[in-house]
Amino acid sequence: MRGRLIFPMFVTVAPLDTEATETAAGYDDDYRTVTLDDTNGDGKGETKRVEGTPFEFKAQMENDMEEMQRMTKTGDLPNSAVGLVVHLRDMNRLGLITTSRPLGVKKGDRLTVQKNRKKAVVKTYDDPELFCTHAKHLDAYIGRQANMAILVFGERPKGVK
Repeated sequence: MRGRLIFPMFVTVAPLDTEATETAAGYDDDYRTVTLDDTNGDGKGETKRVEGTPFEFKAQMENDMEEMQRMTKTGDLPNSAVGLVVHLRDMNRLGLITTSRPLGVKKGDRLTVQKNRKKAVVKTYDDPELFCTHAKHLDAYIGRQANMAILVFGERPKGVK
């Protein structure tokens, strides 16, 4: 597989553990999600999602989505989104591609940290939290296999109880 990332950075993703989340207290079978409870009294519901061990991989940031955030007067864009382009060869080399995760990351996984090439922290994604909302192969195929994928991490509103 050919092709490469132009300006790779390192990102850390906390994967959603769907099996453990389904067995957690507060799981709603009808809506297939966890209920939100305000445990700290701030008026916002906290989720009881269960995450697996975070993993780190190389990705190229999509500048157009970052530019949208920078162009606002306050820097607080309600629909924050971060796009990542990943090389599937790197994801496969790290053992991240499995039958349940054909692109290494799947919807519901949470983006936690962005680091530069020297692995110094550039940005943490604590508030707002960004979750994978879109993961697909890029349309550019080299040979007969897709070699790149795009992952979009977007903000999900926290419920108010």
